[in-house]
Order: sequence, then structure tokens, then C-alpha cells
Amino acid sequence: MANRDEMIMNIDLNDKPVEITEGYLLRDLLKQFGYQRCAVIINGKHILLKDYESCILKNNDKVKLVRILGGG
Repeated sequence: MANRDEMIMNIDLNDKPVEITEGYLLRDLLKQFGYQRCAVIINGKHILLKDYESCILKNNDKVKLVRILGGG
């Protein structure tokens, strides 16, 4: 839960509204929603796996998470 001092921001996650706190990292969003292996697209831009740890989400970001399925 957010402190009163923390700014609440809104993002769209797979076309659904989600509230997050200012400074929320992509890696935290993935953990919160149970995504371990997935492709991430923010505002139409593919995010590289190496950037998941440092990517800070911004107000009104449009985030798409796509699970990666293995096959053979």
C-alpha cells in the first residue's frame, strides 16, 4: 500500500488500468503479476531483457506483457 507521500500513477497493463507508485520498476510489476518469462512492450517499444531491472514505469504508460511459451 502506498504512503500518503507517494504519488500514485496509472498505467494500462494488457489493456486494464493498474495503479502503481512513482518510481515503480518493471521488474516489480512482473513479480507482482507472476510473470517470470515474458516479452515486454511499453508504449509500442520492445524492452530488452537486460533493461527489466532498471526500467522505471511512468504515468499513463501502455504496458503489454506476453508470456513466452516453449514448444517443440
